[in-house]
Amino acid sequence: MMSNYGRLILITSDGTEQVFPLTVSELTLGRDESNDIVLVDPKVSRLHARLECSDQGCVLIDVGSGNGTFVEEERIERVTLQSGCLIRLGRSNLRFEAASPANRPKRARAGTSDRQLLHQFLDEIAQGPETTGPTGQPDFLRDRLLRVPHLVIHTPTQTWVHRLQAQDSWSLGRSEDNDIVLDHAKVSRHHARIERDGAAFIIRDLGSANGTFLGRQQIEGHTLHHTDTLNIGHAQIIFKDVTPVEPPALAPQTVRSPVIVVPGNFGSALWRGSEQIWPNVHTLLTHPEKFEFSPNNPLEARGIVSDVVVIPKVVQVESYSRIGDYLQEALGYTRGQDLLEFAYDWRDDIRHAAQKLAETVEQWQPATPPVIIAHSLGCLVSRYYVDCLGGDRRVKKLFLMGGPHYGFPGALFMILPDNLSRFHTFVAAISGSLGQKMMDLFTSLPVVYQMLPIYPTLFDQHNQPLFPYEDGNWLPPDRQPFLAAGADFFQALNRQATIPTTCVFGYGTPTITRLNIKRDKQGRWQHVEMVSTSEGDGAVPIQSAILEGAEIHPVHQNHNQLYVDQDVLMRLNYELFKLGI
Repeated sequence: MMSNYGRLILITSDGTEQVFPLTVSELTLGRDESNDIVLVDPKVSRLHARLECSDQGCVLIDVGSGNGTFVEEERIERVTLQSGCLIRLGRSNLRFEAASPANRPKRARAGTSDRQLLHQFLDEIAQGPETTGPTGQPDFLRDRLLRVPHLVIHTPTQTWVHRLQAQDSWSLGRSEDNDIVLDHAKVSRHHARIERDGAAFIIRDLGSANGTFLGRQQIEGHTLHHTDTLNIGHAQIIFKDVTPVEPPALAPQTVRSPVIVVPGNFGSALWRGSEQIWPNVHTLLTHPEKFEFSPNNPLEARGIVSDVVVIPKVVQVESYSRIGDYLQEALGYTRGQDLLEFAYDWRDDIRHAAQKLAETVEQWQPATPPVIIAHSLGCLVSRYYVDCLGGDRRVKKLFLMGGPHYGFPGALFMILPDNLSRFHTFVAAISGSLGQKMMDLFTSLPVVYQMLPIYPTLFDQHNQPLFPYEDGNWLPPDRQPFLAAGADFFQALNRQATIPTTCVFGYGTPTITRLNIKRDKQGRWQHVEMVSTSEGDGAVPIQSAILEGAEIHPVHQNHNQLYVDQDVLMRLNYELFKLGI
């Protein structure tokens, strides 16, 4: 059984929280990507600290870090953690929450069968997540971080945060003596400067050779506003003034932009007659064959998922209805009038879902062109509607969160043959025949074959790129039609944004960003090795989440939290009011 020693919660620079469940007895923390918990922080050592957990509790050990490990602001070498205590490594702040006695790992009796283990697992899921109230100190720290304006700097090789505090000006340029170093040929040695003026921040170009741009407009000086995007050389720099601000009131005669919410994978409720197939964790883990996609197993989508669903390492879905709740409560939208939540069969060919979306918009006939808000798989559904089914004439803007626009390497693991996929090993461990049924489920889904990467992220032992849609001999012959359909799907999509688009993407979470593949002399795949970096949201790499030609909004968040993240909701608020006024 999976152990539960509690969790570490990283309080990020923009005030959001990233949760790391403690399910193993030992893990490491540090800046190097080989650590179990990677902290993207120059003040953190490559290997900074180690956490050792047992039934008696968790012990934090400093392993000779350069800047020290602090618990409740006292430097420590070794300490047993108390629930609720604050930990600081470099500039990274974490909170430890111990598992409650009810959620401590249960020991299986000797001789327990796979089926009994499965039911024990289901019982633990049914208990729900631990609900421990936050302490005053973490709330104070979170509030303090939320009120710190900062820059998110994105380049083709990395994304990081620079907080605007403790000084009155910050220099940007190629030279190492700048506060923010942008190492690129089109960046001058001392390119620009940001100055504090009371509560405001002003960007000034310092006579650079290639200019400083706000969007596409060259500027000499500009007072920064929340979500302003600066372009300097190869870098995009987003200013975030995250102090909560009440949205401006719309004039009475103003027509609000209607909104369509398109959820992602597992985001729509599926029914067979009067039986709810999804969301239903028990059914998925005991009768996965009910989810298989085939002409003999039609399911009907009825509404978006309003529950939080978690199956460790398999499925994690936040309540998609929270997007609509936010739009109603904060912005005054009304479901069924100017807010439509689109449900679809997320197992099926994306093109079928897009066709249903086109028909739904046609029947709805909103007063003005709508804004589509989509997450994950829903981004591909929305883009196919816009690019291929006339949506470009009907939709005002796309707001896309965590979209795998060019596919993602993690999708490959669900459909690789048994001998190549570690995912198969995990699923098979649930139980023999049940594990096989789980794999039959995933390999039956047309949608999985439409999310394979089309950009260079697979490489053979000679470092030559491989493209799964072009080199299809890794897949059994009976699944080749699915692969061909996936290739046709991507062929039809534009590689660039065709209407105004904002891409929200997560960074700083370990994500599979490369697959190393060993091939034999005949080109057959013999072994697949995963490479993870912090350049993604835990599922979709940054390289795929940014659609060329779109505005960007980076956030230090994982994939399934993007659409409930406060920073993202603030950006959504801004976008909708900008369009509505």
